[in-house]
Amino acid sequence: MHYYDILEVSQNASPEVIKAAYKSLMQRYHPDRNPDNSKIAEHASRVVQAYEVLSDSDTRAAYDIKLKQQLTEHLDSIRNKSWDVQASPALVVEDRKSYWFVWLLITLTISSGWLILSLSKQKQSPESELKEIRLSFEANQLTPKQKQTSFQRIDEIFREHPELLKKEENEKSREVTTRSTPIFITDLTVTLKAPETSPGDAAISSVDSGKSSGDSVHVLYIPKLGAIVGAFDSDKVIRYIDSNRDLITRKLAEKLAYAKYENLLKIDGEHYLKEIILDSISDTAGTNRHEDFPSSSAEKPVRYGVVEILLPESFSVR
Repeated sequence: MHYYDILEVSQNASPEVIKAAYKSLMQRYHPDRNPDNSKIAEHASRVVQAYEVLSDSDTRAAYDIKLKQQLTEHLDSIRNKSWDVQASPALVVEDRKSYWFVWLLITLTISSGWLILSLSKQKQSPESELKEIRLSFEANQLTPKQKQTSFQRIDEIFREHPELLKKEENEKSREVTTRSTPIFITDLTVTLKAPETSPGDAAISSVDSGKSSGDSVHVLYIPKLGAIVGAFDSDKVIRYIDSNRDLITRKLAEKLAYAKYENLLKIDGEHYLKEIILDSISDTAGTNRHEDFPSSSAEKPVRYGVVEILLPESFSVR
């Protein structure tokens, strides 16, 4: 299997398509997602090796030359076998007939291959077509009109094959679950400071203590708080959250202390609160939730860091 097959792209694939295919495969075969699976780890290593060669124009050109040489050598070996005979003139004549027969056979084989390839494209499975469309999105090479046409085609495929839509929804649900930390902070009580106070005056206390600083006006209480992280390097982000709960909680309390009481009471108060929490965690973790990575089947576009806040129980302000 050559490197193009390993990355599941054609030999004419553009650098953008190769990069998108590599990211997609590494999300699928990354060892962190498949612990204790030596076969997956070995395949991931081959994917990395293939990308290192094909992502560089010079090494890719050298590799393409090598592939062509291998093909030429293979054809030459077939041709030489047809002539590798020491016999009488009559046998040589027969051997020449055999030689032309071999080349006729090769020609027919190549023609049949093109015919089969053409028919396979015409009868392309809906799963393969969906994958091809998504790779084109990940390569970020489509014009707005082409994107619109592709979206329409995806809708058509799902209408014609509702089982694929259901399968994809189930896969997305499972995938989001792996990127979720349902509850990582509980019983968060924060005193809301007056506008003139400084960040160093922020306070956090437990629900049982009921204590707050003397200059506080109102108290914000969040019973439970969870998070969903973006698809890019999600395992790393979740490990960071789990390992730095105290730091995240302290920085979050300092940030929430300056939330505006009147905004929390509005209809969209929950959205206002979640934005503050998202900004605080992003600052603490050093991630940018607004940065776009190539789209994948898991997320469009792919994001890095905490992208959504979960509040299983409603917050309160008093």
